[in-house]
Amino acid sequence: MVNTEWKEYHLRDIGPFKKGSGISRDESSTGSIPAVRYGEIYTTHHNYVRQYKSHISGEVAQRALRVKYGDILFACSGETKEEIAKCVAIADEKEVYAGSDIIVLSPTLKTDPIFLGYILNTADVIQQRAQLAQGDAIVHISVPAIQSIVIAMPEYEEQCRIAAALSDIDALITNLQKLIAKKKAIKQGAMQELLTGKRRLPGFDGEWDNVEIGENGYLLRESINPQVMPLSMFSEYSMPAFDDGKKPNRVAGADMHSNRTAISGNVLLFNKLNVRQKRIWLVCATEKNAICSSEFLPYCSDAISLRFLAHVLGTEEVTAYFIGVSTGTSNSQKRITPATFLEYSLYAPLEITEQNAIADVLDDMDREINKLTLNLLKLQNIRSGMMSELLTGRIRLL
Repeated sequence: MVNTEWKEYHLRDIGPFKKGSGISRDESSTGSIPAVRYGEIYTTHHNYVRQYKSHISGEVAQRALRVKYGDILFACSGETKEEIAKCVAIADEKEVYAGSDIIVLSPTLKTDPIFLGYILNTADVIQQRAQLAQGDAIVHISVPAIQSIVIAMPEYEEQCRIAAALSDIDALITNLQKLIAKKKAIKQGAMQELLTGKRRLPGFDGEWDNVEIGENGYLLRESINPQVMPLSMFSEYSMPAFDDGKKPNRVAGADMHSNRTAISGNVLLFNKLNVRQKRIWLVCATEKNAICSSEFLPYCSDAISLRFLAHVLGTEEVTAYFIGVSTGTSNSQKRITPATFLEYSLYAPLEITEQNAIADVLDDMDREINKLTLNLLKLQNIRSGMMSELLTGRIRLL
């Protein structure tokens, strides 16, 4: 519920509307003049433009619409009604141009552009936009439709305070995302060196050789199902870079009793042997009997380090190899057979102590990344709450 002290406006009351023009994809990198194309509003820019992706030549600019500080750019075509008319604010004084399929609001009412960028992408406005959109396969929205959208706004000074608070936490989130990306890149570099023997850890100079997986362990047809395992009994260990990033549902206290085989000890667990959706867990199931429901890989404790193996199997190079030897008619159904998996040889130090030392280094990096990711999630939750409270006036900034 919006604060009753805020005044309601139709967007037509805030300022006039214009349509962008020109700027094809091929023209988006022809010069040095900043520009915004409608597709970038969906993929690159959020609430307000921070950095320009497209840069056009003076010749292309003559065919495009120039926009200025304070203008709001709406994408007027898209794929879904839920996304249609997503908008961004121009929040700098640069010479900028808008391409076709963009509707531009140029406020004449005194407003803060960043505040407008935020409030025009709230759930209430998204619902209004979806109801006004037309089409199915390709969705469009007209200028009169956007003009009819209603928002409630406080006085200009309060708009500025809200915009500053939200942009500050957005900056924190952006900086943390960059730090996480940097840490992941550092870890990727470390994996390429440590898992191949190009760089050795201090104190180790033993021999490396090809080690066949099947010589050190075996696959069972049944294994722990992480989707019904209590959270305390397993941890996701490694994921290929191209994975969809979705975590399985982890239901604590789920029923674990059945007639299936019970196991104990350390195992390496797979989400089946799907090479494109492979997820790997390192599981310790010593405290309780664990019910098996898919495939798992147990190893002798002194044969090979499961943690080292989990890191190796999570690399893009190994995954690419398994994709090459997989079977199946479609990418989503491609599988590797147990025999193919067990026949794979990885290059590894023959001393398990060096394997564990390498895994320790990479585990430390993972823990740091996971800690930063958790902090990012907390900030994102705080931001969501701030938007909900500040953009409705339920909480006021003095």
